[in-house]
Amino acid sequence: MSRFCLITACQAVLGCLEEENPYLLTYRFGVKEELALASGIKELQQLLL
Repeated sequence: MSRFCLITACQAVLGCLEEENPYLLTYRFGVKEELALASGIKELQQLLL
């Protein structure tokens, strides 16, 4: 899988979480895990840039 594909995937996931369904992770995992998961996706995106 190319780096570009991973960056695009991170953007798609973050976009969905921020715009379409902002409470999905909170509902499924709780606030603490939601913050950790979202932070991890953002960190991965930054590492790939």
